[in-house]
Amino acid sequence: MNFPIRLGAPAAPGNNATVTLFDSTVTFPAGLQASCIRFVTIDFTNLDQASATAGLKGYKSVDRGLNWREDDFGAVLGVQIPTGDTTVKIYVGSAQHVKITLTAGATGPSAWYVNITADSGSLTR
Repeated sequence: MNFPIRLGAPAAPGNNATVTLFDSTVTFPAGLQASCIRFVTIDFTNLDQASATAGLKGYKSVDRGLNWREDDFGAVLGVQIPTGDTTVKIYVGSAQHVKITLTAGATGPSAWYVNITADSGSLTR
């Protein structure tokens, strides 16, 4: 599967609230490897409020989401998403299941344009 799969984004989080941006147990129940997914890309466009410090977090599961273990995916996650435009490309590699969440800052964003894609592509865009 060399073409990206575009996924819908959740509603914008409220003040200090957390939303799940991507959960492979929902989108790819058979697992990322079975679906040939190696990358998840999240594009934030015109974000008007920064996320919380370390607001973008990632988790891995080996038991279809019964238990999640936090993972920074090579220091790509566990970061603050600033205002403006930001693209985060996450190599999920051989993970069975992955979940990515975003926690808003003290003020939740009102400009919320988020595109999420999953594919088997490379690190370069």
